[in-house]
Amino acid sequence: MHTDIGNQGQAQSATNEPELFYAQFLFEAPFTLDKDQILAELTKEFVQVDSIGSEDNVFLYAFPEYSAQYDDKEVPMQCAILISEIPLPSKQFDSALQQNWEWQDAQEVIPRCQYHFTITDLLSRNLDYRLRAECFQKFVIAVIRVTQPQAVYFKHSDKLVEPFTYVDALTDEQPDVLNGLMNIRFFNVSNGNEGELFMDTLGLHALGLPDFQITFTAYDPNEIASLLTGYGHYIYQKGRVIEEGSSIQGLQPDQIWICHFMDSFVPPRRVVITMEKEK
Repeated sequence: MHTDIGNQGQAQSATNEPELFYAQFLFEAPFTLDKDQILAELTKEFVQVDSIGSEDNVFLYAFPEYSAQYDDKEVPMQCAILISEIPLPSKQFDSALQQNWEWQDAQEVIPRCQYHFTITDLLSRNLDYRLRAECFQKFVIAVIRVTQPQAVYFKHSDKLVEPFTYVDALTDEQPDVLNGLMNIRFFNVSNGNEGELFMDTLGLHALGLPDFQITFTAYDPNEIASLLTGYGHYIYQKGRVIEEGSSIQGLQPDQIWICHFMDSFVPPRRVVITMEKEK
């Protein structure tokens, strides 16, 4: 995939504002939502589940064990199932398919999916981002097990996942906590030097963390992808520990890269950490 690299500008802030998560569940045939089955599955994942509303097009749940301070009171995080009869735009998943590296059958499965609903989180931005991600992922897993979708699309990371591969990854003894929440993108640079490539992470910004980006010509993209994945997991586990001008290990133990907080070169606009070789 080709892209133009935007103007490089130092970011005014080293953080992103958290954004709501959206995950679309995609189906080849009409689906049914059984609120009793969903509640029963949720009780396997959570200590306490409060079903606080179910209308024709909205199911709403609160999780008191995941509560955050708002003004002078503790408010539980909520997750909602939103049902829509609006058809999916024909090209909605084009960019996700172009940046799909993990699910080989996606190109065949996605065009057959004509039905969908969306889940999102509410009252979650004041919660620690790791707890917020954990709650949302447990909700996604429970709803996958009940509804059996053909695909799940994470909007903030522009990533498509095979549902039960995703469940396996999150329930493994060593869970892949960023599966679905972060994607690795790869572009050929149209307006750069000959052979210049660009790669970034997408999705960490929705957690309030910086994403990562790098331009290069001489490295193996697969090695860069592994490195970016490692950086993503590092900052997710450690938090905002990287500062402007910090050094970080490159592809080799003796290779040092310098970190700069910048506006993203490629949309969506967000704060990213740009890695440059030590001079």
